[in-house]
Amino acid sequence: MDIAYSFIKFNDEVIDSKIMMELTDLTRLLLKQEKTTVMVRKFSYFNPVDNIFNLSFFWKHRQDISELEGFRYDILTRYPSIFIFDYTLYSEMKEVSRFTQQIFLSLEYNRTRRYALQERPLIVDMIGPGDNIMMKEYEKPSKSDAEKFLKGFNTAILKSEGSFYFMDEYFNIITHSTAESIKLAKEMTDYLSRYISVSSKFQIHDMPFSEIESAIRQDDLRKDAQKLKSQSNEDQQDEMRQIDTKTDRDARQANMIGEAGDNASQKNDHGKQNDYNDDVDDYHEGFGTNTGDNHFMDSYSANHDAVLNIVQPKINLTDYTDYRSLYDTYHSAARKIILEIMQILDYKINSIQDNRSSGRLMKNPVGPMITGSHKVFTKKNTESREIDAAFTLIIDQSFSMMENLEGCRNGAIIINNVLKTLEIHI
Repeated sequence: MDIAYSFIKFNDEVIDSKIMMELTDLTRLLLKQEKTTVMVRKFSYFNPVDNIFNLSFFWKHRQDISELEGFRYDILTRYPSIFIFDYTLYSEMKEVSRFTQQIFLSLEYNRTRRYALQERPLIVDMIGPGDNIMMKEYEKPSKSDAEKFLKGFNTAILKSEGSFYFMDEYFNIITHSTAESIKLAKEMTDYLSRYISVSSKFQIHDMPFSEIESAIRQDDLRKDAQKLKSQSNEDQQDEMRQIDTKTDRDARQANMIGEAGDNASQKNDHGKQNDYNDDVDDYHEGFGTNTGDNHFMDSYSANHDAVLNIVQPKINLTDYTDYRSLYDTYHSAARKIILEIMQILDYKINSIQDNRSSGRLMKNPVGPMITGSHKVFTKKNTESREIDAAFTLIIDQSFSMMENLEGCRNGAIIINNVLKTLEIHI
């Protein structure tokens, strides 16, 4: 069994927000999933456990293709994964060798790629440049026969061939189900192990097999999960129809903390008592059964004599002068972050939802009408500009952090500046 690993990105660079918003919209549209998140990782794959579509870091900083085209290539060739893969069978591949996993994932990639081209033939021109770049990558010298096999295998996939010739043998590379891919991957490994070493760690594709196995145990990925998810989405939409604004949510006296504001808002607006007896700050304010003492309302013996002691720091002119100096130093960086966040918020507020079953008629509904779809309406998002969030900053001042406290202080100043500008409580 191979040791699991995680991709670590050592720099702090961020993908352009406009590109990420466009890619996120495209991904959610193709996957028909409103909550899918798009991220950049070492390899591209759809993670069904976390509903995350990962794009390959391979497309960053290239001269032969733009980042947008490269990331879009990953989406267009892999988006059918959620529809055609049987993730309940993926746990079978957890204990096999890395080489067998790569054959299996190559077969599955061939399936999703062929499905995408069959469903949307026009994308062939859009993915052409990416195919050429990947084939040149696979032409680079290999360190082992196993790596050479995998590169040739995936080159045949990009050329839409039905078989792959290697060491005087033709290998079928087309499967029609996940079960068939598993069976064929094991058969190919058994055959090749007689002639070459299959202990290579070379990778072209990736998939979190361990996470999928854990999710299957919790029934998150069982075969009727799509049906359950559909029912959940309908329930969620029904709730959203009833919740129009933050004020309305508070007025309905929601049962869950956070749905209708925090404990303090419930206390002030509705006169309700706090049911959570471990919320020290609220009891200190006279919330609930505590009338104002600063003693913990915890009957556990270890906390019997515990006292809540809130210390307010004394700020003198010298401290304020130092703060202003650091504030001015990092003001430009904070301002850049603020503009990025405001740009994303403006996009969410002003974006238009297409292909809806209700709303205003689309200006050009020809596409849905050709496919026989009744979703020929658009709707503008109605999200509030108010950011309903609160942050708590905790700085570790233990001995091991003494050398890094100055950096933590600077980071706290930036975060404080950003959040106050956005009118978020801290």
